[in-house]
Amino acid sequence: MQHSWKLILAAALAVVAAPATAAEPFERPSVIRFGAHTAELQTALAGQCASLTIRRIDPPFLPAIKDKQTQIDCEGFAFRGSPRHVEFVIGDDTLQMVWLMLTPAEMDATRDAMQARYGAPTHSNAAYVAFEHDGAALRPGKAEILFYAPQLQAAMDPDFSGAVYADRAAWAADLDALYAEMQAKHPDLYRRHGKAEWDARHAALHAAILRLDWPHFVVALHRFVALAGDGHTNLLSTDIAGPGFDTRYNVRFGLFWDGLYVLSASSDIRQAIGGRVLAVNGHPIAAVARALAGLTGHDSPMWAANWVPLLLSYPGNVAGLDFGTLGAPLRLTLKTMDGKTIDVAVPFSITENPPKRLTVFDVLHNGHTLPAWWSPDAPLTFDYRPDSKTVYAVFGSVADGDTQTLKQLSDALYAFVAAHDTQRLIFDVRNNGGGDNTLLAPLIDGAKAFEAGHPGGLYVIIGRQTFSAAENFVTRMERRTGALFAGEPTGESPNQDGEPEVYHLPRTLLPVLISTRRWDESDPADRRSATLPDLPAHLNFAQFANGRDPALEAALAYDPSRAPAQTGPRWKRASQHAAWGKPLP
Repeated sequence: MQHSWKLILAAALAVVAAPATAAEPFERPSVIRFGAHTAELQTALAGQCASLTIRRIDPPFLPAIKDKQTQIDCEGFAFRGSPRHVEFVIGDDTLQMVWLMLTPAEMDATRDAMQARYGAPTHSNAAYVAFEHDGAALRPGKAEILFYAPQLQAAMDPDFSGAVYADRAAWAADLDALYAEMQAKHPDLYRRHGKAEWDARHAALHAAILRLDWPHFVVALHRFVALAGDGHTNLLSTDIAGPGFDTRYNVRFGLFWDGLYVLSASSDIRQAIGGRVLAVNGHPIAAVARALAGLTGHDSPMWAANWVPLLLSYPGNVAGLDFGTLGAPLRLTLKTMDGKTIDVAVPFSITENPPKRLTVFDVLHNGHTLPAWWSPDAPLTFDYRPDSKTVYAVFGSVADGDTQTLKQLSDALYAFVAAHDTQRLIFDVRNNGGGDNTLLAPLIDGAKAFEAGHPGGLYVIIGRQTFSAAENFVTRMERRTGALFAGEPTGESPNQDGEPEVYHLPRTLLPVLISTRRWDESDPADRRSATLPDLPAHLNFAQFANGRDPALEAALAYDPSRAPAQTGPRWKRASQHAAWGKPLP
């Protein structure tokens, strides 16, 4: 089973059915009894979790563990009107800590409710609003509540005071713990860089820690983890706290084949929307993009490029790469949609409460919106295109839906295909970050059966976000069918390290994804860093803004009679050895 970045991030957010109002009294769930044993807690949770799993946390991050640390993950726990993801952290068979996930929209009401219940917070900083006398804290930037046992108070003090973000001894201890964890868990840590180089990088970062501030340490840690050269082994960029990472600039970027563009912005800087970025704080965008791409471990260069827009939105990354300073606006030099060159000072906001942003479609008023594949709202959706006798299926995640399993959705897809005069079936996985690859068989079996009756009629649109279990889907389709791939290279290699676990550093709690298993889906001799398209199709900004989709157009326009004869393994076909750059400015 693979776990995608999308699913890992989603695990930090509960599905909100009926959020509590600010007036609802705040109470710690009665099931939380610190000192309770694991068996007692399991009994208390019976019937309260839609699913419950127990796993060992090794090495432990709780202090003074003599035997082991474990964790109960409870899905669907009812709290303040909604089902939640809750993590019960157990040290030496006694409950010591509980993390309860909310959503960003609930932060203001939850803070007010906690203050009404507990009084004024004892500490309030960018990371925590703490109520030490009651063993509770709100972590607004991550939308979660912490409850903890009294014996953990001393361990929590540095986080609540913010001291951990200046505690170089804690950083050094965390670096050692991280390196040990990576050596213990990763299936082949030294495949790309030998142990001697890893040891040297570890020692060099140790020596540099005393000279670093928090943003520079985080950036250095990004680079250290990225040495694994594995897309599943990375510092989890979206879940970092501390100076520079609890705020984001009030813009969102999009990386297209012709450059980095501002896709949305707060209304006070609407003139930036649709602008192509030329420079960041006076630094050429090419240099900035290369440096940001260097923070992401990857098999495919497309995966590193994929994360550049998000990484640029955090002031901590800009400061840690020496492209700006904390507390200052982000100065963008832009080429606007009408051809002017302007400078725009972009403010930042607390991550938990971003301002409403206008999009490029709000500005253009051209009748277009984000395409269906950009942000899929279900694992599998599909429609019929009568002009081309095509069923177009957006396969957004390798996961069951809210009301139907992926198998049920797959069955519905092929029933829909059979009910229409379908000559062409197109799967779009360019924004599919993966999921559970054990769910793929019905889709692939159905695709193979369709192709048997419609030679040359099967296509898959791929791209830089095609990752993890979605890449498994691509590789299995390549092996078992004659599907043609359209778009740009995938974000993952056919043979990959995966099955990542999240490891929180003991002192700073920085989250790191570490691969734990090798997945060889293709021939063992297959050394491709990505699956390349048979029908290359770049997407530039003007096409996107005006509702064009070159990849879909290529799949719809292709004449199957032009397909070259298949000889030898499909992974060796000519399209897989074409020259291809990465879409950095």
